[in-house]
Amino acid sequence: MAKDEAKGKPAKGGDDKKKDFEKKYKERVQKRKKREQKEMKRIHSIIEFPFKFLFKACLVVGLVFFIYKYFGQSQDLGESLLIAFIVFSASYIGFGALMMLVLFLVSAAKKEKLREAIRADREQKRQDDLKRAEEEARLDSQLSGGYRDERPFREPPPVVGNAGVTPQPASQGNTGNDFITQNIIDEGLNAE
Repeated sequence: MAKDEAKGKPAKGGDDKKKDFEKKYKERVQKRKKREQKEMKRIHSIIEFPFKFLFKACLVVGLVFFIYKYFGQSQDLGESLLIAFIVFSASYIGFGALMMLVLFLVSAAKKEKLREAIRADREQKRQDDLKRAEEEARLDSQLSGGYRDERPFREPPPVVGNAGVTPQPASQGNTGNDFITQNIIDEGLNAE
């Protein structure tokens, strides 16, 4: 093993694992690219299908009408081709407009359904936030109530009578710093 490293050949243990990992990673990337390409082809075929179908169906209608006019009614070639082209064009435009109208209506219905789903989702999220806030407030009140019950009873500090200064009562929910805060305020008033 020492001879392999001295000759410039890498040790087998760590490098083999690294190479295997890189090889598997490249294979996964290639498989993912193939799946993405396959999915893109499927999406394109789904998108293009109605238009290809419309073209082929109208082409068949035009050809059938040409055959009927040329062979069935024995009209000349130019007139039969012109009438077949007009029938093809009219059917392509008419069926295309009908198809686009149907797609537009379906799309509008799906958009409205999506808007309703988004609106319902936002409302649900708002309701969840309100419930969470109420639950947190309830837990906070229980927690602070529990601490108040556990604190030993202390008498409030004696009120120093300063002329013109009314002592402020301690608000409920303050922590143990009320006594210190009141002393600082009293010392500041006495210093004047």
